[in-house]
Amino acid sequence: MQEFDSYKGLFAEQGGFDLPSSLQIGAAYKITPNNQLVFDWQKINYSEVNSIANPIDNLMSAPLGADAGAGFGWDDMTIYKLGYQWQRTAKQKIRFGISYTEQPIPSSNVLLNILAPGVQEWHFTTGFSHSISNTV
Repeated sequence: MQEFDSYKGLFAEQGGFDLPSSLQIGAAYKITPNNQLVFDWQKINYSEVNSIANPIDNLMSAPLGADAGAGFGWDDMTIYKLGYQWQRTAKQKIRFGISYTEQPIPSSNVLLNILAPGVQEWHFTTGFSHSISNTV
């Protein structure tokens, strides 16, 4: 990714903020013709990106924005997702899902994470789709 020049004095690596690699594997199982169960396993490697992974303790040895400067202190994440889909009619599907991960932010690194979006350990979702034409 392109560096955030406006944040070169804040984010490690002079404003560097690359996306971490991730791996996701999923499986689906049709319980009946109208009921499907899905499972995903996802791994996000935040440790690859200094701006995200470096601990705030690095402030003691390097200034903000330096290669080894403080980051958000995030740990790698493993996320488990389970979903269910019910084909209610030929045109309607109803979905439910749940995912779980452990908090990637250790309590020792909350200070800079005021700037970051919140991360929930448990996430619940639901969805509904209705096809308005006969072609899918």
